[in-house]
Amino acid sequence: MISARALSYVAGKRKILDDLSFEIPKGTFTVVVGENGAGKTTLLKLLMGMARPTSGSLTVRGEHPYDDPFAARRKIAYLAERMNPPVNWSVAEYLAFNRHFYPDYSTELEGRLLKRFRIKPEMRIGQLSAGQWRRAQVTAALAFQPDVILIDEITAVLDIVGRADFMDVLRELESRSETTILMATNIIDDIDTYATDVLLLHEGRLARRSTKAELLALSSGASLTQTLATMIREAER
Repeated sequence: MISARALSYVAGKRKILDDLSFEIPKGTFTVVVGENGAGKTTLLKLLMGMARPTSGSLTVRGEHPYDDPFAARRKIAYLAERMNPPVNWSVAEYLAFNRHFYPDYSTELEGRLLKRFRIKPEMRIGQLSAGQWRRAQVTAALAFQPDVILIDEITAVLDIVGRADFMDVLRELESRSETTILMATNIIDDIDTYATDVLLLHEGRLARRSTKAELLALSSGASLTQTLATMIREAER
């Protein structure tokens, strides 16, 4: 589903991603972790076709997303913390705008998600809390039934109930429709509860790729936080 081969990305004089190679199978829930500046957001943007690799190759669903970004985005959802809301629109107007771009958009799924997230279509986006706006974003992104969902730190701005609902919906999608999920986060609960696989980035390089089961086996009674911190320290040597 997602494949990277000797993937590197340079911005100015800084090498942000350095010789990454990995495979992410269809229907898995992979979490990307690493310190701030490790390259997590850049990797997701490359997967979305928002930038082109400096060298190496990257494919999603067998295609290079940067060759035709608009076609790629019809089946790839991207949820990021820094998306600005159209404050003068209602939720209904925002969702109607999104429907035009996606032939597989499901109004039935949209309605179920709005109910699940406790968002009313008539609500004005400018009056939503940060968490409510994120849930409206999630509704728009999931209702077009993507094959791949890319998530950049979005769970950090959701409240406890909203975050639990969001993660439960993702898990349902992964199990029922074989949706492939790649989420950048440093919230360990996201790994402990939901992840099937983990990519650990350190200074733009892939320090480790493991299944969650492998990480738990390595922990020897330590918490996942302690185990990952130890791996990052070892990568620094």
